[in-house]
Amino acid sequence: MNIEIYTKPECPFCIMAKQFLNAKNLQYTEKVLGVDIVFTEFVNKFQSTVPAILINDNIIGGYDQMLLLYSVSPEVFDGGN
Repeated sequence: MNIEIYTKPECPFCIMAKQFLNAKNLQYTEKVLGVDIVFTEFVNKFQSTVPAILINDNIIGGYDQMLLLYSVSPEVFDGGN
């Protein structure tokens, strides 16, 4: 399973999303807006808000959507194992 999270510094929802993933011992790759990707490229590719969270290259949305997905389908986060 591959988790990517697009963030920007000091974003409270980005921080909470990373804390959640860390608490669940889920490995992820962080991409920082303005460092790893420019904002216009990010918006054209994904959405206009951060965090943007992808699982296996499928965008699931932001922090709230991640929590909802985890609450109804936690198996998505462990690759279905």
